[in-house]
Amino acid sequence: MIRAFSFVFCLGLFGCVAPDKSHIASVAVDAENIYARQSVHFQNAVFYKPAEAASPDMIFKLAPLIILQVSNTDQPTELVDGLVNPDTAASQPIAVNAWTDTVQLRGQPRARVSYLWHHSTPINSKTTGNIRQGVRITFGTDGRPVVWEILADTSGKRLIVVSESLEQAAAQQFGPPLSGRRFSIEASSDASPSSLVMRVIDDGPVAMGPITYLAQGTRDMATLICRCMPSQASNIVGTKTYDLSPLPSPPFVWPGAPLDTALRLPDF
Repeated sequence: MIRAFSFVFCLGLFGCVAPDKSHIASVAVDAENIYARQSVHFQNAVFYKPAEAASPDMIFKLAPLIILQVSNTDQPTELVDGLVNPDTAASQPIAVNAWTDTVQLRGQPRARVSYLWHHSTPINSKTTGNIRQGVRITFGTDGRPVVWEILADTSGKRLIVVSESLEQAAAQQFGPPLSGRRFSIEASSDASPSSLVMRVIDDGPVAMGPITYLAQGTRDMATLICRCMPSQASNIVGTKTYDLSPLPSPPFVWPGAPLDTALRLPDF
């Protein structure tokens, strides 16, 4: 449980000002709600997977399996929230963009692969949903995924998932979680106030893409797991494929603080 502590700040000529306790409490509640997502379970969902590749490469092997929550199995609810190809007619195949790059972390280059997809505009929805969603994967020195960054969340938080081995390495190198944090790998709230490690997941036996669970309406990442972990959906009411569309370079700057600011990265 995150505790809200009361501090008083003295601002020179302006006197002493107490922070807004309701805001601190609200931030704590938001965090608890996000942590609670790790136990989410969809009753009904539509399954999206990459179309088979003639020569599977890293981009194909690491492509996410996307589970989209639906509430009504009698009509194509997924067409309201579902994945689309934004650059072509609705009748064209769904496309997921992908690109690779590297990042310097702890003085060493780390490989990354990113996936971006788009959703149809909600119809008659009272909830503002993410029109685009995605995940960026960073690898350790052994070539296995260790960090998954979520592109968008309606909470405004920058959400991150890390592997169990990376969290254990952070705990060994840095000790227990910092005040107001749940995991040892998280940087302080002051250093990266908008970042949150939403869960720690099992290490896969080989490098493979994650399973991503998207909440209906918001298209928030309800949770993300390794393919080696138990499913968190009961009924797959439809299966669709998407085409991977590689890009030569990143199409935009990924939002949020750099990983070495958001996380206390151990040697990995």
